[in-house]
Amino acid sequence: MNDALDITAVIQQRLAWDIVSCDEIRETWKYLDLVQPSEDVAEVAHLESHKRLRTVEPLALIGDVYITLAADIISKLMAKHFEEQNGCMPTDTERSVMMAQNNEVIRGALFPIIAHLMETGMLQLGPTAYNTQASMRMI
Repeated sequence: MNDALDITAVIQQRLAWDIVSCDEIRETWKYLDLVQPSEDVAEVAHLESHKRLRTVEPLALIGDVYITLAADIISKLMAKHFEEQNGCMPTDTERSVMMAQNNEVIRGALFPIIAHLMETGMLQLGPTAYNTQASMRMI
């Protein structure tokens, strides 16, 4: 018998707090198929989200570089699939939209996921993360 506690909904709700902007989160719950927390729980969750995301602030600069590179790769793959399905490459405007959307999706997920892994103790930032110049030399 598996007595492990399923915390999937809790993790997903915390990720939502970290991914969705503070201004939009309260109106967004119904679209996410998640239970909207009570006001007192929401206030605590909101503060916890800011605390969690502050832990990844040292990664912002280097993270943005990797986000841009990953979005570029994914956008080019999407353009390839677009061409295979439609017989032509997407327009410059369509490619620009793909890039912007991929950049936003990756950015929206990357930092919250890293923050959650750090919160659980599965991941730690090394000393280079706190030295922006050193981390930028890595690439």
